Parts: sequence; structure tokens; C-alpha cells
Amino acid sequence: MSQTTKNISSFSGLYEQLFKYKTAIFQVLILQLLWVLFELIFPFLTQALVDQGINHQDIDFIYLLLLGQLALFIGIITSDFLRLWLLRHIGIRINIKLVNAYLRNLLFKQYLFFSNKKQGDLIQHINDNLRIETFMTGSSVNFVSAIFKILVFGAVMFIFSWKIGFIFVVSFFLVIFWDFFFLRYREKIDHERFKVGSKMRSQLMEVLEGLVDIKVNNLEKYKVAEWDEVQNQFAQNRLRILKIYQIYQGFNFIIGQLRDIFILFFAATAVIDGTMTLGSMLALQYILGQLTKPTTDIMQFVQDWQDAKLSLGRLEEVFLETQKEYEPSDFSPTINYQQNISFDNVRFTYKDVPTIKHITFDVPYGSKVALVGKSGSGKSTIIKIILKLLQAEEGEVKVGDHRVQHINYKAWRENCSFVSQDGFIFSNTLAYNITLAEDAVAIDHDLMNEAIKLSCLDQIMAGLEDGTATMVGRGGKQFSKGQVQRILLARAIYKNANYLIMDEPTSALDNITAKKVIQNIEQFFAGRTIITATHKLKLFEHVDKIVMIEEGDIIEQGSFDELIKLEGAYHQQWLGLD
Repeated sequence: MSQTTKNISSFSGLYEQLFKYKTAIFQVLILQLLWVLFELIFPFLTQALVDQGINHQDIDFIYLLLLGQLALFIGIITSDFLRLWLLRHIGIRINIKLVNAYLRNLLFKQYLFFSNKKQGDLIQHINDNLRIETFMTGSSVNFVSAIFKILVFGAVMFIFSWKIGFIFVVSFFLVIFWDFFFLRYREKIDHERFKVGSKMRSQLMEVLEGLVDIKVNNLEKYKVAEWDEVQNQFAQNRLRILKIYQIYQGFNFIIGQLRDIFILFFAATAVIDGTMTLGSMLALQYILGQLTKPTTDIMQFVQDWQDAKLSLGRLEEVFLETQKEYEPSDFSPTINYQQNISFDNVRFTYKDVPTIKHITFDVPYGSKVALVGKSGSGKSTIIKIILKLLQAEEGEVKVGDHRVQHINYKAWRENCSFVSQDGFIFSNTLAYNITLAEDAVAIDHDLMNEAIKLSCLDQIMAGLEDGTATMVGRGGKQFSKGQVQRILLARAIYKNANYLIMDEPTSALDNITAKKVIQNIEQFFAGRTIITATHKLKLFEHVDKIVMIEEGDIIEQGSFDELIKLEGAYHQQWLGLD
């Protein structure tokens, strides 16, 4: 298990992270201790005020006690302010680590991990990180303070009266028992709330991303009805929460009221009997009031502990090492990335359905190969296997003599330029979207300008006032699909890798532009490998090899002339073209 995973995937690991701030935690605990000691003095001041000052009508003594109370009050406010500031400081740093670790682990997941994940779930997990932070830096520290406070004030109660102390202890354990009994209901509601929250976020993202299709197809009412349904589920969930919390708080209120009544009764009886002074009775009332918050803090700790536990359970799959991309131990950095690619009896299954069925073919280095077939035939799956986004279940995929699974995925992808049919445009400048350069100073402007020209992006550039410095919105929504595709082609050209792999690279381009761009790319990548998945047969008839795929099987492969002479499936499709 990696260090990051170890540090935040369990309670022990989380506390290990927290204790990295042990100096600040020690300061917080000292301030908590001072706070409790300051408050501990108040009931004795109250007792002295009544029994000594008021009973003996000593106004000077009363002034002195009130000044002492004012000083203690200032001390309490100061210690509490410093305590909260330190906790917030620690909390912010812990939260940054939690969110960064979550995103880091998420981004290094295998491609297949995301196939069954809703975007709403992954976003909702950020709330789980916040709940963990609350437990670590709020509830845990308050719990330590609450335990100390209950022990100290509880002991003082026994000093005043063992009967009153006994009543408090019994009521305290009744409340804690009720709190643990209540947890099983909270767990069920919490899972429901997570699902509904995730669904709400997913639907909202779908509306924002599919706005044009919604409007063009008059789906506004349908989407509003969908949203209303989710809102109703959310409202029902909140009502169930309210109902359960009312029962929970009602029982706590009953216990608290019965406790106070019995304590007041025994205290009043003791005053009447002369075994307790009126000042002691008022001091007990003050202590009782001060014990309300630590009791609540302990109950809150139990609930926050459950929230953190549930959140860790949901986050666990993100931190599982078995679902991460890995770097093979036998990886050799001296591998030659100018070699043939070969598939030998390769099979891949997705959701129990074989998408690739024992295929075998070779791609000689420097050749141009077209993977041809209908949508859903398995072309994109082959591309993803080549890029190590997916891993073959059976058979071998090799680069030269090296099995792909034994090649470092970062090093391999660094040597692959890729154009996806659904490539992403980032919310940044056009220059960034072409070069993906983290530092603008590192951009090779000559190469970028050449990529712009070869992808026919220069036609678009003429209409941009800020040129490559133009800010591109998320997803490139101000550009047409054809323009976005040219940006993605320019990105692949700028990368200038040994292998160019394209998945339907011209699906959104007109035939004239598509033909010109393909010619430009093939000239630029001359002598290097080009693999293209496409259904546009006319554009790729001149390649060195055509691999015809149907329902995950290779039914024909060879040059254009060979397949035409064969008069098989490829020939039939060719004759069917206009």
C-alpha cells in the first residue's frame, strides 16, 4: 500500500496525519485544560458569593468576587479564541491533504474504474472529505475536552452530594446508550442522503452539458419533472431525518429534564435539612449547566465518528491499490520506442460481454494501419488496449519483444500521440489546449504554429482577436465540433510522438478538410507508426494495412488491393459507398 493510501484510508492513518501537528494539538489541549480549570472556579465563586458575601452582607468581598469572575471570563474567551483558531488552522491543512490525496488517487485509477461511476458520486465524495475533517479536528479534540470536563465536574458533584453525582452518572450513561442505539438508523439515512445528493449533482451536470439538446428537442418540461422527482426524494429523506432526530432529541430532552428535576429535588431537600448551603445548591446548578455542552460534544463525537466511518467506507474504493495503474518492476527505461506492435490471440470482456474475441494482427513500425468497422465493433477497445487504458484478459500485446503490461504506462503514453473522438477541451488558453504545457515559457512556438497549420486550425485562428492566447471555455463550447476536432488534431501533432493513434479523428470534419488534414498528418508523421480507427473507408484506402473488425473479431486484413480482390466484407462495404 502506498504512503498516501496508508495515511488517510483508516482511522489510525488519519490520526497519524493529525499527530503531525502535535505541537499545535498540544497547545489546543493545554488551552482546553485552562478553559476547564477557569470554568471550574466559577461554581466555587458562586458558592462564596452567596454563602460569604450575601449572607454576611460583605460588599467588598462581593466586588472582589465579581472582579475575579470578570478576569476568569476574559481568560475563558481568550483561551477559546486561540483554541478555535488553532483547530481551524489544522483543519484547513488536513482538508487540503484529504482532498489532494483523493484527487491524486482518483486520477491514477485504471480507466475501467470510471466506466460504472456517476460523476455525482465522485463529486459527492468531496463532502465525505469535509466530514472526515470535521471529525478529526473538531469532534476528536472536543471529545478529549468533554471527557476531562465531565470527569472533573462529575467529581465535584460527588463532593457536594453523592446522590446528585450518582443521578448525573446514570443519566449520562443513559444518553450515551441511546446515542449508540440511534446510530443504526442514522447509517441507513446517511446512505440514502448520499445517493440522492449524488443523483441531484449528476442531473444538474447533465442539464448544463446537454443544454442545447434539451432546448432543441423541447425537453425542458421533462427535465424539470425529473428534477422535481429527485427533489421530492430529497425532501422525503429530510423528513425521515427530521422524524428520527425528533425522536432522538425528545428522549434526550426527557432524560435531561428528569435528571435536573431529581438533582434540584435532592439539592433543595439538602438545603432544607441543613446539609447543604444555598450557595452550594446554586454552584451545583451552575455545574449542571456547564455539563450540558460536554455531554452534547460526546454525543456529537459518536455521530461524527459514524459519519467519518461511513465516509471512509465510501472512499475506500478510491484508495484501493488493486484498481490503480501500476509501474512494473521489470520496466526498462532503455526500451526502444520505435518497434512493431503486435496482438496475439487477445481477448477482452466488458460486463460479461466479449468486446474483443481472440484477435491477432501486427503493426510494423513506420506503417499506416486502419482499423475499420461499424460503431461498436471493437475498434475503440483495441485503441484503449494499445494505450494501456485497458488490459487484455487473454493473449499478448507487445511492443517489439516487450509485453505492454511490462512497460511503464507513463513512458509508453509519452511516446504516443492520441486523437480521441470525444477528446476534452480544457478551460484554459488555446495555446494550452494545443501544447498542454504547464509552463508557457516551455512552449515550442514553431512546432505549435506548424500544428495549427497542419490541422487547418489556422482558418479558425484568423477570427480570434487574441490568437492562441484566447481563453477557451470548459469543453470548448464556443467552438463547433469540427473546430474542436482540429484543436485535438493539433494537440496530437504538437506532441510529435513516435506513434500516432487516432480514434475517428475526422468524424466531425467535412470530406475536403478531412482529406487535407489526413494528408498533412501522414506527411508530418512519415516514417512513424499511424494507427487509425475509422468508418471512413475512402480516406484510408491508401494505408499499408486495413484490419476489418466485426463484433470483436477480425474478419479480414490486408492492403486495399488485397481486400478488394478478396471480394469479401470490405469489398461489399466499398461498393456500397457513394
